[in-house]
Amino acid sequence: ETIPPAPTGSERVITINGSDEMKFDRTELKAKAGDTVKLILKHIGKAPIEAMGHNVVILAQGTDFDAFANAAINAKDNGYI
Repeated sequence: ETIPPAPTGSERVITINGSDEMKFDRTELKAKAGDTVKLILKHIGKAPIEAMGHNVVILAQGTDFDAFANAAINAKDNGYI
């Protein structure tokens, strides 16, 4: 897939929708190196956020995912991040 550059001085806006099925409507996000990206996460399900809320975490390359996920389990007050 070819990604056109964002117009100079603007940002690329990417929206992700999360449903009550615990799935996002996107499996891949793409932008060109150097683009400013605004990521919008929308809950489109019917269940309340307390029961079926979603979050998105973008980890730096090389981050130990298992260690991050294990620490996040106990971070309810910080949105599990």
